[in-house]
Amino acid sequence: MSKITKILFLSLVAFLSTSLVFTSCKKEEDEVVVVEKTPTEKLIGTWKPNKNYVDGKEEELDEDEKNSRLIFLTSSTGKFTSVDEPEQLFEWVFLENNTKIRVTFNESGFLFSVDFTVKRLTETELWIESNFDGEVEEQQFIKE
Repeated sequence: MSKITKILFLSLVAFLSTSLVFTSCKKEEDEVVVVEKTPTEKLIGTWKPNKNYVDGKEEELDEDEKNSRLIFLTSSTGKFTSVDEPEQLFEWVFLENNTKIRVTFNESGFLFSVDFTVKRLTETELWIESNFDGEVEEQQFIKE
C-alpha cells in the first residue's frame, strides 16, 4: 500500500468513525419529570362531603351535609361551612407521618381537638375516619 493510499485510508477511517460517533449521539428526548404533590398541597382546597359510613353502614347525607364544605385554607388553618350553622374556623396539623389530621377549634370559648385517620388522600378524594364513643365514622370528600 502506497503512502498516499495509506493516508487516504486512515483519513477515511477517521472520517467514518467521527461520523458514526456524531450520528449515534442523538439529542436525548426531554425528560418529563412528574413531581408528586405533598399531602399538605393535596389537602389544601375545598372539599364536599360525598359519602358517610357509621360502623360500616352507609348513611345517606342530609341536605345540610350535602351543602356543607370542609375548606383547608393554608398549611395550618381551615374552616367548616354549613347552611344551618355559622362558619367554624379551625387549625389543623398532620400527625404520625401524615396518617392523621388533628383539627382544633373553639366552641363557646373552649378549645377542642379531634383526630382523624387519613384512609386515602389524592388530589381529588379524601377519606377520613374518626371514632367517637366507640362509633366508627368514615367519610368521603370530593375536591371541588
